Amino acid sequence: MQTEGSFADEMNFYKLFWIFVIGCFLGVVIETLWCLIRYRKLESRKGLVWGPFNLVYGFGALVMTRGLYPLRNNRDLFIFAAGALLGGVFEYICSVVQEKVTGTISWDYRNFPLNLHGRINLLYCFF
Repeated sequence: MQTEGSFADEMNFYKLFWIFVIGCFLGVVIETLWCLIRYRKLESRKGLVWGPFNLVYGFGALVMTRGLYPLRNNRDLFIFAAGALLGGVFEYICSVVQEKVTGTISWDYRNFPLNLHGRINLLYCFF
């Protein structure tokens, strides 16, 4: 429950900047740990030359923040479903843009149930 004048009341450039930076960093850390646990292999997930940062995670954090912030007063299940949908759309767009711009594919979910063109799957949308 928010009180009048609380920190979360407004979105501004300063907050969005730090959400972006923290998202860039935490995304790399979380996915690196996920791959280490799942595949028992340490792989670099960073996307920049300097530091453990990946811009896709930062932009994803911004998309989720800006997209879900207006829904903050709705029921938890609605916010969860909206987040799964928003995250899935963002991941799908990232996949298409990467393939069209660079001609490469970083992930392929065709072996997962309930996938859409191998670009997204329902399980990871829930994550």
